[in-house]
Amino acid sequence: LEIMDSKLNIEALLGQNVTIPCVLTDKYQPEKDLDLNLVTDSVRWDMVSSNGNEDNVYLFTNGRHTPFRQNSIVEGTGFKRGNASITLYNVQQGDEGRYFCHVFVAGNKLIATRNVEVSAMPIVTLSYYEVTIAPGNEQSVTCYVHKFYPESVKIRWEKRSASSGSSALNRETCTSVPTETNDGTFNVTSLMSVKPSSVQEDGDQYFCIVSHRSLKNDYAESFTVKVKVKGN
Repeated sequence: LEIMDSKLNIEALLGQNVTIPCVLTDKYQPEKDLDLNLVTDSVRWDMVSSNGNEDNVYLFTNGRHTPFRQNSIVEGTGFKRGNASITLYNVQQGDEGRYFCHVFVAGNKLIATRNVEVSAMPIVTLSYYEVTIAPGNEQSVTCYVHKFYPESVKIRWEKRSASSGSSALNRETCTSVPTETNDGTFNVTSLMSVKPSSVQEDGDQYFCIVSHRSLKNDYAESFTVKVKVKGN
């Protein structure tokens, strides 16, 4: 027997459920249905967290389930067929780390490892979605990026104009240092200052663009500038 292994990280979202696979197969007959003995065969799950702590996660032996990590399960019926995968419910930051699946079958020990990354997708909002301003005046708009995990995040601003196309903005922006909240997620703000020089900038759009591990693609929120001449 062997365990199908993979070097790919398992991505889990904070508060959701994730299954960490550990599946046995007959390497000479991969399509063969296994029939393990639920009394003599067993599985143990351990993990090393991202901060280096070692913890027991789950034990299934002699037909008995012992979940050391609350809200976790190895299905006995699945294990009988060679599926020793574990499901973690309501994933939290402390579930991030390297997991070890130890399977004991007919006196043999098989081991598989998988890395689990826990992330929380940022919530992105703007203080204004439309700014009405006269030429030469200045207005600040804040981009709020909340409830993300882990801490590392990238925020950039971009201006898109019908007349001049797209351009990156650096001098006009100021981004704070992420702060940790009570639930272990992070918040950060980024400030953008708008100062149109003429009515030709009417209709220009400004984008707050967020890059984070939890996002498959960058996420953006935008506001539009309405340039009004005084007296009109």
